[in-house]
Parts: sequence; C-alpha cells; structure tokens
Amino acid sequence: MLPLTDSAGVRDESEFAGLDAFTLAIEEMNDKDGANGRSFALYVCDTQRDGERAKEQAERMANELKLPAIITSGSQNCIDVSSRTRSFGTMIMSPTATSPALVEDFPSLYEGLLWRTAPPDTLQGRVLAGLLLNDPTYAAAMRIGIVYVKDAYGEGLLEELTRRLTSRSVVTAPFESGNDANIVAAVRALAGEAPVGMPVQATVVIGVTSDTVKILTEAFKKAPLQRAAGHRWAFADASKDPTILTVPTAMTELAGSLGTAPAQGAGTPYPTFRDAYRLRFTADPNDYSFTSHSYDAMYLVGLAASYATGTGRTLDGRTMAAAMGNIVGTGTALNIAPGQFSVLRNAFTAGNPVNVEGNSGKLDFIPDAGAPSSLIEQWRIEPNGTFTTVMLIDPPPN
Repeated sequence: MLPLTDSAGVRDESEFAGLDAFTLAIEEMNDKDGANGRSFALYVCDTQRDGERAKEQAERMANELKLPAIITSGSQNCIDVSSRTRSFGTMIMSPTATSPALVEDFPSLYEGLLWRTAPPDTLQGRVLAGLLLNDPTYAAAMRIGIVYVKDAYGEGLLEELTRRLTSRSVVTAPFESGNDANIVAAVRALAGEAPVGMPVQATVVIGVTSDTVKILTEAFKKAPLQRAAGHRWAFADASKDPTILTVPTAMTELAGSLGTAPAQGAGTPYPTFRDAYRLRFTADPNDYSFTSHSYDAMYLVGLAASYATGTGRTLDGRTMAAAMGNIVGTGTALNIAPGQFSVLRNAFTAGNPVNVEGNSGKLDFIPDAGAPSSLIEQWRIEPNGTFTTVMLIDPPPN
C-alpha cells in the first residue's frame, strides 16, 4: 500500500523507485524457489496520500483477502494501516517509516507486528541538526526556517531538530500535504510576508517530493528566499528525488544544498543490488532515498514467510512477525543478496538466529523499536543536477 500518486494523480517517482526495488526482490526470491516452494505475489494499492482510503484498503486486505503481510510507505501511512489491521494479526513492514512516535509506541501499541528497515528520526535528527549548526554552508544562518508536513513524520522530525537548534532562532511553518493554499501560506511566512518577523537565512524542508516541488516553486518567487539574498536550503530524506530539480531555476538555487537520509548502500551487498537495479530498470537507486531499504524490506518479508511455512507453523502475520525476533547482531553475517537467499531461507525456516546484513546496512534492530540502528547519509545537490553522497555518518549519542 503505497502513495504512488497524490490526490491530483501526480506520480511520486520516489515511491515508484521503491516499488521497483520490491519487484526486483520478489523476482529474485521466486527464481530461488520462493518460500520453500511457494511463490510470492505482490498486490499494489495506491493510497494517494489519503488516510481514509488507506484505512479502507488495509481492512479489505486484512479482513477479506486474508493477506498475512502489508508493506507500507511513510510514518502516517503505517499508523493509518496498522489501526485497521492489528486485530487481524497482519504483519506490517515499512522501508520508509521513521517517525519517533513509532518507537515510543512499540511494542505496546503495535504488538510486535510493525517492522521497519529504516532507522528512526531520533537518529536522522541528530545528524541534520549537526549539519545546520556546523557545516560551512549554513554557518551564517542564525535564523533557520523549518517548513514541515503536519503528520507523524514531519512533526516527529521537527521536534528532534528544534530541541537541538537552541543556539539559533527557529521559525516553523507547517503545512498539510497536498494543500496548495497551506503551502503558499507557509512559504509567505518564511519570506517575512506573514507576521513572523524577518525572513529566514536557511530553510529545512520536511516533506514528500510532490510537496517539496510546490514549496520550491513558490519560494523561488520570493526575493528573501533566493540565493542572491544569501538564502540556503537543506532537506530531509523524503525530498531526495530528481523531480525537485525540475522546478524552474532549481539547478541554480539549490546547487550545493545538503540533505540527510537513512544511508543508501551502507551494506556490503549494495553494489550487486545497484547493478541489478540499473540493468532491470535503467535507473540509479542512488538518486532516491530508501531504495535499498525497500529491497531489504521485501527480502525480510520473504524470509519471514519462509519461517512461517516451516513444519508445524501457520502462514499468518503473527507467525511471520515472530520470525523477526531471530535477527540478531552477532555471529556470521549473511547478506541480503540472491546468492545467499537459500542459505538465509534455510536458517529462518529452522528458526535459527541470523545476523543479517542488508543493502542499506546492518539490520541490527533496536530492542523494543522494530527498527534498526544504522548510518545516516549526508547528500548534496551538485551544480549539474546530480545527487552525490558526501559521507555516511554514525549518529552521535543523544
């Protein structure tokens, strides 16, 4: 269940990139005999970033179709879907849900059914705040704007940032995803046209690609928010998408801008995945956030299903979720890759502890969090319109 388009039907290329990663993983696992001889099938629903639509789709999948596992995208999507599927014991897996709220409510609310391959924003927030405070790009910015989507993702990351930016003056500008009037009002506030004081010197965008495009389109019309006025931009994970560079003058305005995201390609097997992805889809997974997390997520669902098809077990969501408890951070690491799938499947089926290294990094799950602790990527927009990885950062202590 993915927000492949928004309410206006505009494609979210990052979500389609993730869907391609799911597809590649399923094809590879089915080529290796699936879940102990049973092939995987993928059913796709477009939620269009509509919470009520997502809830209706989720209940139908869990109640009528009896699907044991649902893959979601985004923190709010996870919350909406889980609210309708917990009573059915459906396992939820997400490669992109990072809100600290999901950590705080796990496992009491989600009953051990919610699992994620991306680290929580308690970690990304530390790295993004450090970038704003210490990187020369933002050294002169004593007044920082944060324009954020009003949902679990945006509000969670906002809290992580503001608690660390106490040496700066911070202006917050919330908006509702897909609400053009809201976005215009938020940009006006940042530009000093609304009663919030002087315009900001640097702005952090926390929002999905379609909203980021609208924010930048409006902002580049405002002189105080232009590069010529000394203004600079920074981005959280969901904005890492080449689509944002299609906004007029974006190549000039955003050159050198920095962003953060859960690390792409921090795992040993990533080069093999990247080559296979480029060959299969003629696109580079490096250009988006969470493609390697998506690939890892689908493999973990497949391995959990392999455990659930073992002798004496039932192929259902609770049994699949129980398999995730066998992932440990000690012992010999086995990579998520086609060549090691059979070995991983046999270990999961037998119920043995497994040290899994994904393409996104080591999948060492934080106890009582349902998410791994892993590296955070610092990325940069180059003058030629490409995205490069500056470095992979181990988040500092809280």
